[in-house]
Amino acid sequence: WTLCSSGITDSVLVNDPALDPAQQARVAAWLNQVAHKLISYEKPSELGNNHHYFRALGALAVGITTNDNDLYRFGIDVYKQAIQEIDENGAFPREMARHERAIHYQAFALQPLVPLAEFVTRQGINLYKYNSHDRGLREAIIFLGRGIADPSLLKQYASEPQDMDFGSSDFAPFEFYVARFGTSKLPPSIINGLKTPTTATRIGGSTTVLAGK
Repeated sequence: WTLCSSGITDSVLVNDPALDPAQQARVAAWLNQVAHKLISYEKPSELGNNHHYFRALGALAVGITTNDNDLYRFGIDVYKQAIQEIDENGAFPREMARHERAIHYQAFALQPLVPLAEFVTRQGINLYKYNSHDRGLREAIIFLGRGIADPSLLKQYASEPQDMDFGSSDFAPFEFYVARFGTSKLPPSIINGLKTPTTATRIGGSTTVLAGK
């Protein structure tokens, strides 16, 4: 999470003429080493869940600012893996195994995936379009919105009553999505969650500001 936040922040600051170029180079080199170290710790049991996706976002953000194609490719590959995980309803099955927190973890999985798609799209590759079995990021967002509005939809995955403790950070990544695509046909619960400024420390802080740039 710290790497995600630091990598995204550095990607915003990297072209600031007020920065000392030598200092920026040292920071970027250090972040690059951290990113490679972080993804080296991954275990097979951790692939295909939100932890995997956060590592991918951190690696990709750093990969862009340091021109590291291995980190960049890692992020894209993990994004594709995540989309391939989405079931026919738009849910991430591994996150649905979180019992009373299933719908919350659907949101948590999306938190790194939306900015990851935005990063790559800004590099000229429209990753938002990537689909598997006619399902993509939009279907996962719509399922989240429907589940927030009607938690009974989660019964097929988790018998426990859902914890519905959603806050600003849960809606934060959708600032990027809405800034690019608008709110057309998105569930009202998602749109309502964006009516006030959002922030998420794991993906760089004020996502309302970041998405507006």
